[in-house]
Amino acid sequence: MKNDTINNMLTECFGATVKPLIVAGATFIDPSLAGILATALFTAEDSYRYTRAEKNIKEAIEDLNSKIEKIESQTSARNNVIIKEQLFPLFWDFVVEEQEIDKIQLFVNGIVSAVNKEEINMEKMFVYFDILKNLRLKEIQYFIDVYINKNYKVVKGDFTVNYPNELDIAYHNYVLNKLERLGMINLFIIDGNGTADENYKITNLGDEINHYFNSL
Repeated sequence: MKNDTINNMLTECFGATVKPLIVAGATFIDPSLAGILATALFTAEDSYRYTRAEKNIKEAIEDLNSKIEKIESQTSARNNVIIKEQLFPLFWDFVVEEQEIDKIQLFVNGIVSAVNKEEINMEKMFVYFDILKNLRLKEIQYFIDVYINKNYKVVKGDFTVNYPNELDIAYHNYVLNKLERLGMINLFIIDGNGTADENYKITNLGDEINHYFNSL
């Protein structure tokens, strides 16, 4: 990938002219440009959406800068166009609207993961980003802890295990239903005493998402 690729990506996605800082042969985008790029999206600088977009873009730029050499070294010529015209625009669509700034790094790592592949499957990248958008960090950790590492929080019949109060039961059911709705787990056993975590199995999509998280 040429050194000006990210500069071109920002220019095309935001319609803003961005001058990169060249350091040791790599491209580094000045995080102070976040406000300029946010302005290209939202005209009201005092709006909540503008403020969030500015913070998210700054965070993404800083994390991209920390991984730019890896991104450039892994990008093949055959993927250059799809990265520039599809992957980066999709990335910014999700980043500017993200409500948990600590999750921005996972989106950036998605770029690193994608460019490392011989052929980028944009449909899968959309699914991964969409699922990442719909899961809070705590819910991602919950998915890994309960359904990958099998630290089951059992809700079965009229009694519970590892749950001290009804609020925890409600949260557990909320996350379980959300993961099932996103297609990451599904119920494969129903017994006479109700359902429990071990009655659910990880779907193929859930396996892929888990691999995506682990690869990051």
